[in-house]
Amino acid sequence: MSEENPQFIHWHKGFFTDSYTLKIGGETVGQIKEGFWCRKSKGIFQNTTIEFQRKGFFTSTTDLIDKRQQSVIGQIRFNTWRNKATIDINDRTFQWSFDNFWGTRWSIIKNGVSILKYKSKFNKGEIEASVINEELILSGLFIHNYFIQILGFMAVFVIIISASG
Repeated sequence: MSEENPQFIHWHKGFFTDSYTLKIGGETVGQIKEGFWCRKSKGIFQNTTIEFQRKGFFTSTTDLIDKRQQSVIGQIRFNTWRNKATIDINDRTFQWSFDNFWGTRWSIIKNGVSILKYKSKFNKGEIEASVINEELILSGLFIHNYFIQILGFMAVFVIIISASG
């Protein structure tokens, strides 16, 4: 798919749910199911099913497992302090990063070119895809949710520390 003619994928996350729903033109084409602080999450997009398997509780790496082949196809490496991540899939490397301070826009970049652009507003958003790559589309939402969980954990930690002092 060319950059002049991008595909738009809409996503929605229920307020008290652990699932994202992905739609193209109103038709459901995928979902990500995550448990709060669970080691495993499952993503489905069109004909692809990926399991995201964290290597530990506060780990900085997550394996991507193709459920159809039952094999590891890649890895996500988080740089938590810089709010960035590196995605390696099938011997190709991509960069994930926030595009604004508020964390409402983020991108996946290959060789300096943004190939997936994400926007969020509360619990819904849009993905502008110049390239349809199911694993990357799912990874972009998974990584965003990871950073949202980390920020939530840090906020609770700060509240507890300030309340105890």
